[in-house]
Amino acid sequence: ASLVWPLVVTAHRAVTSASIAGQASMIATNDIAKAAITTLSLAAAGTALTLLIGLPAPWAPHRRRWRGDRAVEVILSAPFVLPTVVVPRAFLTLQRDATPWLGRAHGIPAIVLVLAFFNVAVVLCTVAPAIDALDERLVAAAQTLGAGPARVTRRVVWPTARRAVAASAAITSCFARLRSLSSSCWVEPA
Repeated sequence: ASLVWPLVVTAHRAVTSASIAGQASMIATNDIAKAAITTLSLAAAGTALTLLIGLPAPWAPHRRRWRGDRAVEVILSAPFVLPTVVVPRAFLTLQRDATPWLGRAHGIPAIVLVLAFFNVAVVLCTVAPAIDALDERLVAAAQTLGAGPARVTRRVVWPTARRAVAASAAITSCFARLRSLSSSCWVEPA
């Protein structure tokens, strides 16, 4: 009830407000629309990069055991708990030093990298249990029957992991939308 009540009150005040037309005109302004488009674009790019980087990450430590596999998992999970204010500034500083030719356009790539950096841990923690649940005998049987690595991935691994991948994409997208707002406040050029 303590979580629902503020939402109910806020929604009630928004609907019963005398200036609904004023609110609609405020939302329709170009600045609000531009901010929404920027936030959604950054979140989509951040989610795509996170999945591109994060999907191979659970495979190595969770399918094959080797010395240092837990250390790799800890290193990949650590960014999720880092301060949202500090990391964008660090990325901005590193990117300015590495790519001075970008000039004032350095902010957008830095935000996308920050979003991917933060959210790889989400993909790892969501997809790794699905990879762990994969029966190794199914993979071995497919390989014995002549399936190559691509076909094994498409026919055996993907059906097992696809729900976890979809869940990680949804969670990452939500986190990316929230973090793109805070990251853009710190990374956007002045």
